[in-house]
Amino acid sequence: MEITFSGPVLLKKFQSNNKLEPRTSRSIMARKKHVEITDFGVSIDFNTAGWGNIIVETKDKKLELLCSGDTEDPIKELSRGLVEFTQGLDIAIEISCHEEPGDHVLRLRRRSDNLEISIKHFNWEGDGVPERSFRKAMSSDNKQAWEKMTRRRNGKVKLRGTISFRKAVFMFHKSLQAISGQYGPKAYESSWGYPFPDKEYSEIGQFLKMDHGNY
Repeated sequence: MEITFSGPVLLKKFQSNNKLEPRTSRSIMARKKHVEITDFGVSIDFNTAGWGNIIVETKDKKLELLCSGDTEDPIKELSRGLVEFTQGLDIAIEISCHEEPGDHVLRLRRRSDNLEISIKHFNWEGDGVPERSFRKAMSSDNKQAWEKMTRRRNGKVKLRGTISFRKAVFMFHKSLQAISGQYGPKAYESSWGYPFPDKEYSEIGQFLKMDHGNY
């Protein structure tokens, strides 16, 4: 069964009773192609309101996934998903980062002590449409026109990687801590457009405190 949250946030959760990919030689080969992820976190562009980044880095490249805060709060949803992972829930989460036009889709799944992250980039049907028309569709009450403009096409895998789950949680929490410490919750909300995820930040911090891990 697939659970999709209502509202504008494009977050999907897939429960463990779903049929998992059969462990064929092809799927095993795909797993071997996973690269090691060395950094994982978020940042906010305090010079341009409504934009942030989800950061995923390997030893060879750094992906800063541009996210618009116009219609959703992917940072909050990512924080919430990590909290649920710390509670031992066997789920996968899927989060969209709108670049307007186009978006990145992150799929995260905890597997025992590791976190698997895959990233796909999709163009939109609205690519190439004059910006004035695109903005009109975005602000319009015509839901059908907006959905057509943002329909995904030409998905391309950007990264498949693995990182220690506890290390990923530590790095993500550290990035939120840096934002909160440098700018404060008020500046965060003013720039990003959504409140700082205090509850999730606190719960992740409590997990790390109890874990006593060496990251």
